[in-house]
Amino acid sequence: MQTWSFVPARFGPTVTDLYIENFNAEGSYQTPKGWVRPEHRTETIHVKGKPDVTVDVKVTRHGPIITELVPGESRQLALRWTLYDGLRFPFIDVNEAQNWEEFTKAFSTFGAPGQNVVYADVNGNIGYHTTGRVPVRAAGDGSLPVSGADDGHEWTSYIPFDKLPSTYNPPSGIIATANGRITPDGYPNSVSMEWDAPWRTARIYQVLASRRKFSRADMLALQTDIHSEPDLFAAKNFLYAIDHASNPSARARRAADLIRGWDGRMLAGSAAPTITEASLRELRRLLLEPKLGIAPPETSLKVDSEYYTDTESSTLSWRTYSWLLRSVWIENILLNRPKQWLPEKYPNYDELLTAAVDAAVSESQAPKDLTSWK
Repeated sequence: MQTWSFVPARFGPTVTDLYIENFNAEGSYQTPKGWVRPEHRTETIHVKGKPDVTVDVKVTRHGPIITELVPGESRQLALRWTLYDGLRFPFIDVNEAQNWEEFTKAFSTFGAPGQNVVYADVNGNIGYHTTGRVPVRAAGDGSLPVSGADDGHEWTSYIPFDKLPSTYNPPSGIIATANGRITPDGYPNSVSMEWDAPWRTARIYQVLASRRKFSRADMLALQTDIHSEPDLFAAKNFLYAIDHASNPSARARRAADLIRGWDGRMLAGSAAPTITEASLRELRRLLLEPKLGIAPPETSLKVDSEYYTDTESSTLSWRTYSWLLRSVWIENILLNRPKQWLPEKYPNYDELLTAAVDAAVSESQAPKDLTSWK
C-alpha cells in the first residue's frame, strides 16, 4: 500500500560550466596532454514548413562549442553540462517506495534536473531531500568562463547524494521549499550561484506556523496565496517617503492615498499593487541609471521582465541588468538607505522614493484616474 506522497520543485543547482578552448591554426585545441582534434558530428533539425537545417557540431573534451549562440562572443566556448553524463528518472522505484529509506534510495539515482523533493507518509513523518547531480569543481563556481587548456577548473566528482541538503522530521514540524536557498552557512560545496528570492518560502513558514491544523481549503488557499511581502514592505516605504517629502506632487499624494492601508494582496481589481510595482520599476531605474547608463530607445520595454536580457544590444543599461535576488537588494536599500546608492540629485531617500512614485504615476500608461489603474 502506498504510504507517502512527494512534491518536486526546482532548486537551481549550477550544473553547467563554460570553458575557453584554445585552438591552433590546424584546428586542434589545447589540453594538458597536448593538442587534440575535436570531434565533429552532423545534426539535422527538421523545421515545419521549411527545409531541414544541418548543423556541424564541434565537440571538445568539455562538450560542444556554442560560441555562435552567444551574441558578440569571439572566444571558442565549450559547454560542460551534467545532462551529457546521462539521465535517469527512477519514478517506478519512487512509486513503489514504502518508507523514507526506500524513497531516498530511489531518488539517489535521479540524474537531472536537480529538484527539491518533499515527503510525507500516513504515519506523520515528513522529509526533504535535494536530488540531482551537482558538480564538485577543482576551483571556481561555474559563474564565469574558465580556461579549458589545463585541469585547474575540472569537475572532480559529484556531491554524494547523502551529502546533499536534507532533513527528516525537523523539530519545527514544518518543511517549506519554494526554489529558495537550501544550503546552511558553512556548507562545504558550491551548489548554486544564485537562489530565488526567499519571500515565498518565508510566506509558507509564516502561514504554517500560525496554527497546527489545516483543512484542505486552507491548503488550497496557501497554494493560491497572493500576498506579496516585498511589495507591501516597499509600499509602506513609498507611503512614508511621500508623507515626509518636502513638496510631493498631487499625483504622488493621490498614489499615497491609494496604497495607504493596503494589505499586500495582489488583487487584479486593486490599484495599489500596480502603483507599487510601477514605482519599484522606477526606483530601480533611478538607482541603476547613474551606475549603468540610460537605456537606449530600442531597449525600452512596455513591461519590465525580471529575466529580461537585451541580447541584441551591446549597450549596458539599467534595463539589461537583472538578477533573481533584486527584490532582496531593494529591501536592503530601503532598510539601510546607504549613501553610496543615493543618486547625487536627491538630498535623501524620502525625496528619491517620492520621485520614483511620481515618475510611475506620470508615465504614459498611467490613467488620469489612478483608481482605475488595474
